[in-house]
Parts: sequence; C-alpha cells; structure tokens
Amino acid sequence: MHQRIMACLEQDEGAIFKGVVEMDEMFYGGSDKWRPDSRKSCMLEKGDGKQPVVGMVERGSGRIMLKPVPDVTAASLLPHAIAHTTPDTVVYTDDNTAYAALGNLCIHDSVCHSAGEFVKGEVHTQSIDSHWARLRKSLRDSYMSVTRHHLQRYLNEFVFFSLTRYMPHRMRFQVALLLMNKSVQWKDIVMPGRESYAPGERLKGKKRGRGKELHYVRKTVFPGAESMMDRNKEPLNDTSHERTD
Repeated sequence: MHQRIMACLEQDEGAIFKGVVEMDEMFYGGSDKWRPDSRKSCMLEKGDGKQPVVGMVERGSGRIMLKPVPDVTAASLLPHAIAHTTPDTVVYTDDNTAYAALGNLCIHDSVCHSAGEFVKGEVHTQSIDSHWARLRKSLRDSYMSVTRHHLQRYLNEFVFFSLTRYMPHRMRFQVALLLMNKSVQWKDIVMPGRESYAPGERLKGKKRGRGKELHYVRKTVFPGAESMMDRNKEPLNDTSHERTD
C-alpha cells in the first residue's frame, strides 16, 4: 500500500522553473567495495557503483525536482535542464564539466568546489545541498534500504513532503487524496521478474530448506500451550480452587 501511495505522488513532469535555479547531483547508496563480487556494478566512472540523482530547486518558491539518472555526464544531466528551464532562467551549478554547455541554453554561472569556493556573491548551491542532506537523513532514518528500482517513488514522496511542509497535516492529507486519481497495479511496483507473484503467494524455490512466503508466516504453538489456553477460558466465578476448611 505504501508503494502504491508513493506511485501516485508523482512529480510534475512539465514544471518550468523560472528566476534563479540551483542544479546539482548526488550519489546515493553503498559503495562497491562493501559488496561481494557477484553484486558489484559495472560502473567505472565517478560514483563507485552508487546511484546518481540530479536535482533542481527554484529559489523563492522552493519548488524542487529530483530524478535518478544513469550517470553524471552531460548527456544525462542537460536534458533535465532543457525540460525544466527557459532561456531567461538563471542556473547556478558547481564546477562539474557536464554543466559547461548550459551557457548555450540559459544564463549559467558556477562556483568551484574543488578550489574551496562555495559562495560567490549570489552564486552558490547551498539550497540544493541542504535538500541532499535532508534526503539522505530521511531515507537512512525511515527505511532499512532503498533499491534502485523503487528509488523514484521514494524521491516523489520526499518532494511531496518538501512542497507541503508548511501545510497543516489535515490540508496535506487532503492534497494527497486529490493525487490518488489513478489505479496502480501490482506489476507496476514490483521489481522486474516478480510480476507473477501476488501478496501471500508462495515463492518458487526454497531458502534454508523451507518455502519462503511474502507476507504470511504461520505461528507455531509450543508444547503445553493448549492446556494453558483451555485453563484461561475457565469462568471467573469458578471457586473449585479455593480451600473449604
């Protein structure tokens, strides 16, 4: 149910950011050096197997956009800038060379983080960096783990709470209900290859010699529990245990 709710909290794909916009990227997840050889990724560039995420935030209004990307090259980052900005938009980034071509699309300026420059007058990326810190803390403290397949829905949830953080809880709940205007099927939220497994069905194969189930686990009763349960069902006004002398 949580996955279905997050699937309905989609971000506005046609949102256009105006004014001053900060754009940056982050890497989420564990490093390949902590994974076994069978689970290591084939990413050889920066990131060490982590999942890159690109983000844009509009100063003043606080509107935000977060999307997972395959890498941090210009071919993966610039399409998001083209889709959400106009030629009059001012975009501030860091010194990543992937943003060098932004000057041909909009007004662009950057700060050199590698040289220790984080603020240059009005040019900085402090707003989007604060969102990265909140996102990492939210995912780390609220969930055990987030896979790449489900990451987009968790980002949608984070963006929804960020945009409605000043609303009362009752109004935020009403806004969420207005977004629940579509049906989400089981095959749309599970990982690829598991579309045929419905909640409660037994999975094929065994784990540690016993069949593995998705949601249902049968409770075992230890020896002697039946007699204790029968004794607890006795009426309260029973005085057979009292002394008669």
